[in-house]
Amino acid sequence: MYAHFRRSASLFLAALAFAASAHAGPVIANGGFETGDLGGWSLGASSAFAAAETGVQRSGDYAAVFGEVGASVLLPQSVATEAGRSYRLSFWLENAGGSSSADSVNLFQVMLGANTLYAFSDKSAAGYQQHAFTFTADAALSELVFSFQHDDTFWLFDDVSISEVATGTPVPEPSSVLLFGAALAASALRRRA
Repeated sequence: MYAHFRRSASLFLAALAFAASAHAGPVIANGGFETGDLGGWSLGASSAFAAAETGVQRSGDYAAVFGEVGASVLLPQSVATEAGRSYRLSFWLENAGGSSSADSVNLFQVMLGANTLYAFSDKSAAGYQQHAFTFTADAALSELVFSFQHDDTFWLFDDVSISEVATGTPVPEPSSVLLFGAALAASALRRRA
């Protein structure tokens, strides 16, 4: 009887250890720009037209604003990933105004390392739109780079996030493991009675 209880407790502890070993997905630092600045991001070049501002956000209190003229400004961030795993990158982007002439440019790009995930130029003004992409990491650290140029007005950028795409066997949530453990304990007590 006691041996059965010990075996049940051992199974429960093993399941709990397995659930605890499940890793949380990668995190974008300051993805909503809620610090009121571009902290957590490495601004690629000094820019007079890159900042976090209030009053233009999609959610929260702040959004990033980019209006670099004549050249692109880069906004990179290194994100912890696991090679071979798939991830979903999501962000919201608003074009505050289209190009006013053939000489003015608005450009936007998303890159993962040297690979371009998404790029467009000379888009018309549009409110916030969500963009999402799935990619497979090829290293333990993935370098995301956003590139902005807007000769006439500004790009508004907010709510950047990344999450792991579920594949294969799902990892049990800790509450599921606790429920399993409670059932094992109840089974052991029931046999004892």
